[in-house]
Amino acid sequence: MSRTFFKAKKFLASKFSESQTGRTVLLRLFGQNGDRIMQAMKDAAEKYDSTATAKQLKVDLLKLLLKVLLLYREKIITPEAIQPAKQPLLLMMDLLIETLEADRSKRNPAELARAMAESHDAAMPLLKPNVREHNWVRLTRVFDFYGNEEFLAAFLLDEAYTDMRNSILINFQILLKRYELEGQIAETKNFLRGQALERRAQLEGMVQNPTLREWLENEQTSTLFSDWLRVAMGPEALNLQKFVKQVSYYRSTNNRSLLPKRAEQVYETYLVDGAQYAIATSAEVRAAVDAKYGGGGKSAQRTDFDAAEAEAKASLNDMFLGSFIGSEQFQVIVDEITEIDRRMNRQDQLNAALQEAATVPDGDIKDLALDVNVTKGEGSGAAEETGHDSEDDSNDLLNMGGGSDTPPPPPSGGGLGAAEEKSA
Repeated sequence: MSRTFFKAKKFLASKFSESQTGRTVLLRLFGQNGDRIMQAMKDAAEKYDSTATAKQLKVDLLKLLLKVLLLYREKIITPEAIQPAKQPLLLMMDLLIETLEADRSKRNPAELARAMAESHDAAMPLLKPNVREHNWVRLTRVFDFYGNEEFLAAFLLDEAYTDMRNSILINFQILLKRYELEGQIAETKNFLRGQALERRAQLEGMVQNPTLREWLENEQTSTLFSDWLRVAMGPEALNLQKFVKQVSYYRSTNNRSLLPKRAEQVYETYLVDGAQYAIATSAEVRAAVDAKYGGGGKSAQRTDFDAAEAEAKASLNDMFLGSFIGSEQFQVIVDEITEIDRRMNRQDQLNAALQEAATVPDGDIKDLALDVNVTKGEGSGAAEETGHDSEDDSNDLLNMGGGSDTPPPPPSGGGLGAAEEKSA
């Protein structure tokens, strides 16, 4: 392709994003679901900020979409180049859907903001080598707005955004189902589902057959148990848990030359009279430990604190089985199991609904655009400038270099990015 022809196509892509033809191309690529998502995003931006900001963001989104399509069709951005960005983008979309599905109390704006920042950083290397600054800053502008934690807090939690949230959720679900690329979205969802089910199985065992050992070995549940000890049983009980952890650390020391120093630390921190985190022990155990370390004994053995540890664990186990089970902290894990079940059931219901929707004939995607009445001279004047009517121009862009009337699939990796060949 000649450089002049390529620049002409860039001009068309730029103009389409500012006219009704841009919406036509969007419809031809992603159907009415894509158009509804774009409208919901624009409405959310307008409610949060202003009409001018919403219009600018819509223009930015359309320019990013149309220009990256051009570069993808011209093989300037290749499927291989997109590979590193695929996973962050797919995970971001999955997290967005999961967040929108969740109850209001479970939505985490900060988590989604982090995922969007990672997606921005993953997509940017695709753009900078191929575009001028005024184009790649569009990506940053879009992500800075929609990925802003304050905006996400309003969008995810404020009832005023309910209709926009629902529109984005259902249309994203349908669109992603229809545009699964090489099984990647399905594979990602299956992977995340497998992780959730594995997590559920682990938690279920800890709830149905709880043991102190298992709860202490898991970082999350150990922290919950610590919180309960601090609030319900007092600092002396919490010291017992700290002592058990410290003895485990001491026993795992591989370098024997370090044992004496670490043994002394355990003794002085938990067992000597007036220790900072003193624990209660039997007179027999205390006498044995004092005899060895009270006089500065240095022949440390890994088993030196086994008897004191056994007494501490026995005391903790009595508290664990007697009062902790049924506590608010124990219920946190029960609630997590319930939430996993709710999400799995919700996903199963959505999958069933989407499978049913997929059986309804909706024709070729390009036919959706034929329902949109685009007349010559409409919009910002793209038709007049090119000498064609708008429908012919949108065909030109969609068929760029391919000679086919069939719209191309969206670019691998979600199609994020704006592209314009750098001027020489």
